[in-house]
Amino acid sequence: MKVEIELDALLTQAQRQRIESLFASCGVADPMQAFCGAAVSEFADALLNRPPESATQTPQRRLYHIMKVALNGAIPSEAFAGRLFGITERRALTLITNVTKRYDEEFRPGYVNAVSAALKERKPVGNEGLLFRFNAPQIVVNFMKDVIDNLESGSLTQIERVKGSAQLYEISSDTLRELAAALKLKLDT
Repeated sequence: MKVEIELDALLTQAQRQRIESLFASCGVADPMQAFCGAAVSEFADALLNRPPESATQTPQRRLYHIMKVALNGAIPSEAFAGRLFGITERRALTLITNVTKRYDEEFRPGYVNAVSAALKERKPVGNEGLLFRFNAPQIVVNFMKDVIDNLESGSLTQIERVKGSAQLYEISSDTLRELAAALKLKLDT
């Protein structure tokens, strides 16, 4: 069923511009369509299902619907969630973590895609090919670290942040190979 909504009557121009800017920063092709889909999904959930049990569940459920509908299951960066909710990136990291842990099965493919994208852009450090650098949001690196911690190989080195950088990390070739195998990633290792 197709429904037409006149957004000019519901949102100011400044609100529409903010929504478009936020969602476009995540690569969403049609930001207003994504926003409206997430809003309808959240509203239907609120009306037809159990109400949130606590105040902290409201932003979690809102982010859940944005991730599921507007971002098609992708994991947003802390910067996006921080701007969206007007909170610090540290609080946004906690919010994203809480949502993805609660709905683990739904968002695991989003994590795997984010890891794959980050590692495909890796650059070797030196000529030996034993160490690589890559950029990724903290939430994605946390997921990678959890996977590494749960691998049977006890001799793997953990991912490390490059000193003085915000989102630049280093991973050893052995850890990269094991992580790629665990997540079934097709990378040139």
